[in-house]
Amino acid sequence: MQKITTTAGRNFTTQDFIFQNEQESLPVLLGSAFIKYYQVGDILEIDYLAKPFKGKVIGFIKPNTSLAIGNEEEIYLDKQIILPMVNFEKVAEDETVRDFQKKQLLHAVNGNIVTELSNDSFTTYMKDVNQQTGFADYSIIGANMHATNYLSDLIGENQVYMLIVGIVASFLAALSIYFVLVSKVKMSF
Repeated sequence: MQKITTTAGRNFTTQDFIFQNEQESLPVLLGSAFIKYYQVGDILEIDYLAKPFKGKVIGFIKPNTSLAIGNEEEIYLDKQIILPMVNFEKVAEDETVRDFQKKQLLHAVNGNIVTELSNDSFTTYMKDVNQQTGFADYSIIGANMHATNYLSDLIGENQVYMLIVGIVASFLAALSIYFVLVSKVKMSF
């Protein structure tokens, strides 16, 4: 975690990063450009991951503070509103809160899911997810998606033909073995 210094108010505490299921407010830090418009304790109406919250201003960030986010360049926080990246103690029973938890967790990993499944297995899994949820906008990093999707569709459409070819090939192999054995038996007499 990168250190943020405040000039007024306080910084985030450990408790600020724990989300309670019934929680309707979030602590926020404002960039130094906001100090002339807001005060510590002010409440902001915010929409975070399609969920409305009341953002309580707890402090102002020191001018010219920057953070490196992922592989991006440094971002200066003077005109930014900073929310804590919250964690959850348990999976919520309420569907709305559970939906927010899913969005937050995907947001926390930048939407990246790491798996040990092969490209084919994961593609099949994601097709099932797509059919159940309608979630079709994804890409698999490190896989040629066009070739993988084409191969998957081709296999799905031609499964019956592949089965017939397999049965015929097995029958011909068994028939060949039979004729070889019969000819060996005739030669031995």
